[in-house]
Amino acid sequence: MARILRGLSSKLLRCGCLLGVYETYEGTIVGLIDAKAAECTIVSHDGGNVLPVPRIEDQHPDTKAENEN
Repeated sequence: MARILRGLSSKLLRCGCLLGVYETYEGTIVGLIDAKAAECTIVSHDGGNVLPVPRIEDQHPDTKAENEN
């Protein structure tokens, strides 16, 4: 598990899951599924899974658009 230095932001994904974006002590930016929505069927969204930020944007194109604004 990545050691989290600080929280940067959070996003509500289209599937209803709550995504936290964090910086690690190593300087990497990661996404952490803080809470999985009951209706979400994406296996990688199980609570506590750490996902690299580019992977999150690939799975959720609307997340990338939100970050550009």
